[in-house]
Amino acid sequence: MQKPTDSRNQTDAVVNVKDLSICYRRSHAWHSVVDRVSFGIKQGETLCLLGESGSGKSSIALAIARLTQHARVSGQVIIHNQSVYDLEETALRQLRRRHISFVFQNPEAALLPHRTIGQQLLDVICFRTGDDRKAGVLRAEELLQQVGLAEREVWSQYPHQLSGGMCQRVLLVMALCIHPKLVIADEPTSSVDAITQSRILSLLVDLQNHFQFAMLFITHDLTVAAVVADAIGIVKTGTLLELQATQELFSRPRTEYSRQLISAV
Repeated sequence: MQKPTDSRNQTDAVVNVKDLSICYRRSHAWHSVVDRVSFGIKQGETLCLLGESGSGKSSIALAIARLTQHARVSGQVIIHNQSVYDLEETALRQLRRRHISFVFQNPEAALLPHRTIGQQLLDVICFRTGDDRKAGVLRAEELLQQVGLAEREVWSQYPHQLSGGMCQRVLLVMALCIHPKLVIADEPTSSVDAITQSRILSLLVDLQNHFQFAMLFITHDLTVAAVVADAIGIVKTGTLLELQATQELFSRPRTEYSRQLISAV
């Protein structure tokens, strides 16, 4: 079967994925979960991978940063002109630390329950940027303001004292402190209410316009994808069925599965 390719002009893409395949070992045999997926994402662009739970979209996200465990991965991933699977461990850690940030779906679980927000922000910012604590505080204050939080509002609080939306904004500060080349957002609004979801999505769009990072956005919700994505890739059982600019997908879906998804919205 011929796999769909990313027909958009991907010159100067921040991330290029070519023929990515992933297998996991189960019951003494290797099972394919992702089959020859290819795409690229430019600076300032959002590509959304949309699919059902278990379709392989989160495995793709982890494989891009070489974070899959106990898996057999083939294909090529280029980020910031570096071949991820050819890097030595030290260079790989530097690439992740300096150029890649993740935003996950459960913000409360991603924060340490027994440390204040201020302590955690400083830990992450100083580690990832090399700032001393004084510079780290200044950077944190600036970024908190950009995500709509006041330093006095959250600095001395613990995660359980904040709402889910506030915790997600804190994670955005941690993600953006290095001005990353690539942000991987894996279902970042799936655990918040509809109003908070709308606010977080609008904030993500605004932050991307400001920082111009490339973003890979993982979701099962087509209405969410429509808000944030410049292009959408439909993933089913590990296969990229089609990849189109968002407006093109809605007006001219190429597969029956995509047509069913759109008609259900």
